[in-house]
Amino acid sequence: MKRQSDNTLAAVRRPIRVRKRNSAKSDDGKEDSALARGIRVLRAFRVGDSVLTNSELAKRTHLPKPTISRILATLSELGCVSYIEQLEAYKLGGAMIAIGHVASANLDLLQVARPLMTKLAEEIGLAVGIGMLEKDRMVYMDACQGTARVALQMRVGSRLPLFPTAMGRAILAMMPSEQRARLMDRYGSQDPEERKYHERAIERAAAELDKSGFCSVVGEWDPDINGLAAPLITGEGNFVLDCGGPAYLLPPNRMYEEIGPQLAKIAQKIRERIGTAISAP
Repeated sequence: MKRQSDNTLAAVRRPIRVRKRNSAKSDDGKEDSALARGIRVLRAFRVGDSVLTNSELAKRTHLPKPTISRILATLSELGCVSYIEQLEAYKLGGAMIAIGHVASANLDLLQVARPLMTKLAEEIGLAVGIGMLEKDRMVYMDACQGTARVALQMRVGSRLPLFPTAMGRAILAMMPSEQRARLMDRYGSQDPEERKYHERAIERAAAELDKSGFCSVVGEWDPDINGLAAPLITGEGNFVLDCGGPAYLLPPNRMYEEIGPQLAKIAQKIRERIGTAISAP
C-alpha cells in the first residue's frame, strides 16, 4: 500500500530524469499509492489478531519487508499501530479504535438497524448481523448475538466467503451483471464447472429475493451451518442483513416459514427508515 513520491530531478543542460520507483500492485493490477499501502497494512489486521509481526504483515499484504517497516514507522507516529517490544510485533493503536467508533456512530444504518436486530436476535435465539462487501469477503460491521447456548458467533470484523454464503449471494444477486462478472473473474474459481455452479446459485438467490425478500443457503458453506440474508441497498451503500446458525437450530422449515420472512420485514423497515433519515434536512 505505500509508494514513495516521485523525485524528478533536472540538472542544468541535462535531460530530465525520473527515478524509477519500487512499486506494488493492488488486486486490480494498478499501482498502489503511499496512502493505499498504509491502508492495506491496517486492513491486514483481522478479528482474533492480538499482534502481527513484520513478516506476517508482509505475507498478508504482499509488500516487501523494508516497505512494511517504513509504513509501520509512520503508522506508529500517528498512533494507528503500537509496537509491543517483548513480542517484536504490532497491534492496532488507539487512533484506529477512535476512527472506527466515529465511523460507526455516524453511520445512520447501524443506528437504525441495531435495535431491530437486537430484538430479532432475542426472539429467535440466533445471531443477526449486518455485513458489507470487501473484495472477495463479506465483513461484519455489526452483530447481535442470540440467546441460544450453542449458536454461530458473529463478531464485528469477522469475514465470510463471498460465493458460498447467503449474505455473499444476496449482495451478488443485487449487483449489475457487469460488476458481478468482474468480481467472479477476479475472485471466483477458474474451473468452468464451479463457476457455472456459482452463477446458477446466484440466479436462485435472485429469484428468492424477488419472491420472498430473502435468500438462503443450506449447508453449502459448512455442512452444519445454514444461513439467510436480505439486502439493504440504501443511500449509504450496499449492505446485507443476515442470520445464521447450526442446522439443528435453523432447519429449512424454520428458515422459510419463520425467520426468513421476519428478516425480510426488518430489512424493509431499515430501508424505509434510512431513506427518511437521509432525505431529512
